[in-house]
Amino acid sequence: MSAGDSLYDLLMRPLEKRLLEKVRRSLMVRPRGMVLEIGVGTGANLPYYRYEYIDHLDLLDLTIGEKVRRHHYPDHLPLRFLEGQAEALPFADESYDFVVVSLVLCSVTDVMGSLAEIFRVLKPGGRFIFIEHVLPENQRLKNVFQRLTPLWKRMANQCHLNRETLDAIAATGFEQLELYPVYRDIFIGGVAHRPH
Repeated sequence: MSAGDSLYDLLMRPLEKRLLEKVRRSLMVRPRGMVLEIGVGTGANLPYYRYEYIDHLDLLDLTIGEKVRRHHYPDHLPLRFLEGQAEALPFADESYDFVVVSLVLCSVTDVMGSLAEIFRVLKPGGRFIFIEHVLPENQRLKNVFQRLTPLWKRMANQCHLNRETLDAIAATGFEQLELYPVYRDIFIGGVAHRPH
């Protein structure tokens, strides 16, 4: 594991233990069939997949770290590691039953373009699983997040605190949003369906 991966995991550990681990446990047991995870990062979701129900797993990020490559995957699982961007997925239309992202849409260059690509590669009836932080509804917090975003983007690898991700997901054409609140209205997990 690289020094950068180790530092990231160390910094994220309190957030993982207090907030994110529970929602990962709830959501990552759902993927079945053909599965794509975008922005796999250091592999935080990997321990929670029910691999016996997954027919094929593709893991995509700008770069794939050694921790992800060395994770213990079942022998039976067809698996690919791919480097690329959410805004230009190198896959055919309607390829996947599930697409997974966690803490990714806050930092992509083009949110709507990324969501359009996710929609495109999902099969009709396919599901999009996400864990993201979003712009809070509380006006005082919203103002704070708006003011902090320019500085935070420079400090946190283009992470935006002020994205209205749920609105963007709905605007892409996804339906039946099942939401799993993680922390107030700042962190949200959910499942969105591509219509048949």
